[in-house]
Amino acid sequence: MSSPNLTQPPGQGVSSVLPVKRRPACERCRSQKLKCLRDEGNSAGACLRCVDSGVRCVTNRHRRPGRPARSCGEDQQASSTRTDEYSGNVSALSTVVDDVSWTMMDDITLDSIMSYANGTTTVYHDTGQYLDTFGFEDGQELYDQMSSHTGVTADYGASGSNQSYSEDLECELLQLQQQLTKLIIDLRTRGWNVTTSLTIKPQTVDHDIYKQSHTDGPGFNPIAETLGMVSELDKILNKIMNNVFPRESFATINTCSWVRSQYVLSSLACYMRIISAYDYIVSHILDEYSKNPVAREFILNGAPKLAIAGFAVPSPKNLLGQLLAQTLEQKLSPIESTLGLPYLYRVVPEMEDYHNRKGGRLLKETDGKLLLDTLENISSGSMMSSTEPSGVQALKDKLDRLKSLGLS
Repeated sequence: MSSPNLTQPPGQGVSSVLPVKRRPACERCRSQKLKCLRDEGNSAGACLRCVDSGVRCVTNRHRRPGRPARSCGEDQQASSTRTDEYSGNVSALSTVVDDVSWTMMDDITLDSIMSYANGTTTVYHDTGQYLDTFGFEDGQELYDQMSSHTGVTADYGASGSNQSYSEDLECELLQLQQQLTKLIIDLRTRGWNVTTSLTIKPQTVDHDIYKQSHTDGPGFNPIAETLGMVSELDKILNKIMNNVFPRESFATINTCSWVRSQYVLSSLACYMRIISAYDYIVSHILDEYSKNPVAREFILNGAPKLAIAGFAVPSPKNLLGQLLAQTLEQKLSPIESTLGLPYLYRVVPEMEDYHNRKGGRLLKETDGKLLLDTLENISSGSMMSSTEPSGVQALKDKLDRLKSLGLS
């Protein structure tokens, strides 16, 4: 019988058959089930993961060593054993943990997940997808997606139910921004009939004009949709002032605080979109008045015939234009007051100050002026100084022209 060949393969030394000394894994890598990486020849130093994260590397010498590094010649199919906790029997594992599973976990950053244990509650996400107006046809789908991404960014000192309520208000503001952006795109790309949109109808009971605009027919009525969205923004602002910022804290609300920044910026974004929608609507009516004889006659003399005690009452000229301008202003005035916009920066500065009746506002007038100046300069592409934002002033001029049609 021939003796077994005990010669070693070429290129391998004696060290390849000796057992590799197992290194202890640090507590951070052990808790995250990561491979503990250390510099060659410095097993007592901090591991590379702890160094990159800037945390202290702690190693418990009394625990069993972590997973050792494999040498090139080590058998990749070596099996492991585990001790049964209850019976004490030793059985072979059916599967072997290889290097692939560890390297796959190396590609996953768990620092953000583990940071929640330290009290961090801010969730960072990209809101760019919410500005894509072509991505969503159903408002409920948008609301569901925003609900899954919106995080808690501040502690208002309220209970869990109030905190959840504030998150719902954030989603409502984002959804309204989406709807207003889509409305502006429709105003740019779709035509609409002035005579149909300005038709006066009798109203005997209170109803939602925004919902009625979708049931009157397939035609596009931007006036009804815009006024409906203005009413929605007014409702959301009232909810914010009455629930997120209680009336008892109105005295402290007027101080600058990052807690309210998300509501202020989202509300101002909706307000600026409403200004744009108003501008498109009034500009289209003025353009039709100057070019279309049918539209001109309807605007000047299209008011319904009225009678008192059986006698006809003559309707004033341009009654429709005046009523439309007054309706647009009255709908917008409470929003401008609740936001706390300066009088010179409002479309309707002469109306009653709404926040005196309601009890609060989101901004100081000085803060609103600085913020609107910055937004206006960014949108215009220049850092010009002006007593009034050009967009607001242009809309005010067009509303004045709409009121005075046929009177001069």
